[in-house]
Order: sequence, then structure tokens, then C-alpha cells
Amino acid sequence: MRRTMVYLAIAASIGINCVQAQDYGLYIGDRDMERGIVYAYPGITNLASHPFTWPVITQFSDPNFNWGTYDFCYGLAFAPDGILWAGNVLGNSLEQFDATTGAHLGTVPAPISPHGIAIGPPPRGSSSTYAVYVAGAQTIHRYDPGSNTWSTFATLPDGAYSYALRWRQECDDPQICYFVCYVSALGTRAGVYKFSQGGTLIWGPKTDPNYGGYYHEIDFYGRDVLVALTTNCCYTGNGAIWRLDENGNSLGYLATQAPSGPYSGTFFGLAVSPDRQYIYVTEYTTGLLLTYSAQNYPNIRLVDTTKLTSFSYPKVGLALEIGPRFSCAARRCPEDINGDGIVDDADLLAVLFAFGTSCR
Repeated sequence: MRRTMVYLAIAASIGINCVQAQDYGLYIGDRDMERGIVYAYPGITNLASHPFTWPVITQFSDPNFNWGTYDFCYGLAFAPDGILWAGNVLGNSLEQFDATTGAHLGTVPAPISPHGIAIGPPPRGSSSTYAVYVAGAQTIHRYDPGSNTWSTFATLPDGAYSYALRWRQECDDPQICYFVCYVSALGTRAGVYKFSQGGTLIWGPKTDPNYGGYYHEIDFYGRDVLVALTTNCCYTGNGAIWRLDENGNSLGYLATQAPSGPYSGTFFGLAVSPDRQYIYVTEYTTGLLLTYSAQNYPNIRLVDTTKLTSFSYPKVGLALEIGPRFSCAARRCPEDINGDGIVDDADLLAVLFAFGTSCR
């Protein structure tokens, strides 16, 4: 009965109508709560009352892995070989996790403190299928997992240091396609940069006069480039989702947020759902996850505000990454009532049924 009541409280806190099957999950690099990587199930509201309970949010990375003095995780990137790469900021290393179970697989010492991480094309002549690109300094470094070697990808101008980055393929026509890397940078030459696959600067820095004090995570919506901005990185500031075209021309803002109520405006993480129905943003200072509906893009609207962490320890890391849906088959989840490997409506209905039969 006690266990049933616990599950019923979870069900009541999130609302049955809010739980819908998703084919992806949200992975967040944690900071102040020092949990490493946490997982959020999209579409869930009222997180504040049950802040760390599956399926709302749970620690994803291996709880037995010791990150060091502090579990500060910023960059995250899923690789095609089933590895989740994470930046151990204070440990100056890349951490490897199984993308399905969260088990820690290994540590790779890094030449810089890794902030942003992205999966991109391997170096020329490499036998690897990908490389891990790391931001966090003036020089952007590249790790080849096949040869276990580091190399320099590109160097930003003096006064700029890379913070986040993301690769994509662009095409002049269906027959001519190539990879490019978009980079956000801080410092006296802060802004957004674009590099070719070979590390040649195409343009940048592109700066925003209104919100562009700090340029954080990057993602894409179709051909548009989206950048999380804030006028002040660490306490309160005016935040925005900046929209650019592939030539670096400003297309205005998808959303803005001034400090008010629970909001700090310190936009940090940014991710677009695979079906392009939602755009997710994290606030660094408050630990809030903001969900915007993009059904009428570029006119988006805020549909959910979720508290990721206790306000006593609110800050989240830079990374907000889309990844595979968390599988309870790989890790036993107590809320997977019917044992089908996922937590969904059927489990909540089972909770209500169990509650009803227990109270007759």
C-alpha cells in the first residue's frame, strides 16, 4: 500500500494527460547538484514537487563513477557507435558512457577543459567514422577515437574562446553537399563563427546588439541556425533564442525572456526535437527547462516551465542534448509497473487500478 501511494503521488503530480510516448529523451549536463548527467522525459509538468523521480528526471550517468571533486558536466554528444561523450569540466577530460544504460566506459584526458562537445567528421586519412570536437579555449580540438589522438581543428581570433559547437551538412544543390561547423564564442571577440570541414573560417564573429553578451548552445531548425543568448551569463540577464540564416544574417528572435518571477533569463542549453515540434531551452541560474511549441514556427510559444533542480543548488551545465529514449529494460525503473521496459500511460493506469483495489 505504501509503495502504491508513492506511485499515486507521482501520477498525481505529473497528470495522466501529460504523459505521452516519446521516441527521444532530453539529456542535461548538471552542475550544482553534481549528478553528472540527468535525464528528463519530455512533456512532463509540475516537476518541482517530485524533482528527482523517474520518469520526470533521473540521474543517467553511472552513479558509481566518480567525476572528481565536483560532478560538473557541460558538453554532451551522442556518437553513432552508441557512446555518449560528456565533458568533465574540472577533470579536463572526456567521459564515455553507454548511450543505453549510462554505464561509464572510460576516460580520455583532454588538452583543455571541455565545455561544448560535438560529433563531426573524422580527420582526413582517419579510419574512424567520426571525431569528437571540443570547445573551451581559443583553439578547438578534435579527438580521433580510432587512433586515440588529438589534433587541432581551428583557432579563433585573439580575444575569443570557443564555448559551444555543432556540425551539420549543407548543400548548394542535391549533388554538392559538405559539412560545416558552427561555433559560439565568449570573450572580447564573442559571437557566432562558421568553419568549413577543413577548419577554414567562413564567417564570424556575428554578434547581436541586444542580447549578445554571452553566446551559448547552438542547434538548427531546418536551414535556420539557433543560438541561446543572454546578456549576463551567471546571475540574471535578458535571454533570447537568436535566429540566423546560414550566411550569418540575423532573422530576429524566436523568443526572449527578461528576469521576472521564476525566470533569470540566463539561456544556456538549446535543443530542437527530432520532429521539430518543440524547442527546449535551459536557464543556467535557475535550473529551469523551458519548452516552446514550434508548430507555427517561426512563431513559437512557451508551453511548459519545468524545474530541474532545487533552488538551493539550481545551476545546470551548458549541454541540453536530444538522445535515445531511456530504456527501463536496460536499467530497472521502479515506476515501470507493468514491466514492458518503458514508463508510460499504462503504468499510471496500473497505479490507479492498484490504488482502487487496495482501498476496497
